[in-house]
Amino acid sequence: MRWKVVSWIEIIKVVARLSLLKLSGRRMVTGTVVPERLVDPARSRCGRASATEGNADLGGFVTAEAREPEKVAPALSLIRKYGPMGLAGELLFILRPIIYVLSLRKMGKRDWRPWALSLVVELASRQLIRTDLRPASGSERTVEKDELSRRKWLFLYYLLRSPFFDRFTESRLTRVADWCNNKPLLSLLGALIQDYQPLWQQYYFYTAAS
Repeated sequence: MRWKVVSWIEIIKVVARLSLLKLSGRRMVTGTVVPERLVDPARSRCGRASATEGNADLGGFVTAEAREPEKVAPALSLIRKYGPMGLAGELLFILRPIIYVLSLRKMGKRDWRPWALSLVVELASRQLIRTDLRPASGSERTVEKDELSRRKWLFLYYLLRSPFFDRFTESRLTRVADWCNNKPLLSLLGALIQDYQPLWQQYYFYTAAS
């Protein structure tokens, strides 16, 4: 029952992300916040904001802010459209969680194949996206860079997933926690590790990165 619920949650998330991919016109589905803009791109012309009477100072401030293209550009222009390789990579990234959870249901948490399959899919996704965006690297957008950086950090979760966690990470974390427990201030870190270890092992979404 537990894995059925997890599977349906992942399916709903996949459908939502595929919808976003389609609505955005084959652009990267980001998990980061779009940069805050002080100018409404729909009302600004050529990056200029007109000041009403009595608001000259405000108008000058807004005009200065508008000199940064990403603060006045339409939302869809903050992320480039994918080519075929990038689109394939994005689809792999979106589908990776459901591939992982379905393989877990079939093979079990202690089998290395779900862990390895998920890692291979994610590495392939990253390589395809980077290859697709590389020809236009000179015009790399901040939102794209932030999202790719966020996705890179998600690889750390593989250290906390079984069976890698059971085989390698757990014993090392236990030694670190034991060492920290006898040190002032560091004892807080040791207690934090000990508190989270059961959660990483028992609850799927703590390490799913989905």
